Amino acid sequence: MSLAKTQAALARLFTQTAARADFARDPLTLARASGLDSEEAQRLAALDAPEIARFARGLLAKRRQDVEKWLPLTAQALGSDLAKCLRETLTEPPPGARADALALVARLRGAVAPGWIGDLAAYEGEFLRAWGPRAFFAIRVYRWPVPRITENLSAWESVDAVKPGLTFAVWLRAPGGRLRHWRRTLP
Repeated sequence: MSLAKTQAALARLFTQTAARADFARDPLTLARASGLDSEEAQRLAALDAPEIARFARGLLAKRRQDVEKWLPLTAQALGSDLAKCLRETLTEPPPGARADALALVARLRGAVAPGWIGDLAAYEGEFLRAWGPRAFFAIRVYRWPVPRITENLSAWESVDAVKPGLTFAVWLRAPGGRLRHWRRTLP
């Protein structure tokens, strides 16, 4: 028996939609295709497909919660659309919460309405890129007044009246130092 092959097969089932679909159609074929011997394949094929799907949904919910922690205002702005955006964005197998959040930022940038959500996601995403003790420097330009948007969302106020306006933002950190951040919106 190969524990590593069994674990790899289970990981695929829990994290990959296509693997779960294959398992639902023909569990034994999927188990054998994973390189399992006859006994291991039989054991894997005996697993309950609905239980596997339930566990996979739980893992996806955990990934969504992690993204919400990294991008709280973007998650708030997307509301119920967050789950749909994540389903379309998340890779299989999962690379990690921070990578999931940055993948969502890349997807939202310029690809979602209203347009300010993409700028908000990119702004929050820059803090993700700056995360950690290493040196960091970035200058970014946004088409929307991100400071006003973040203030409104933080206060649970509407952003419907916000009009486009250029915002410049700078992030700076010396190695091991504290992150410094400046932003300026043009009138």
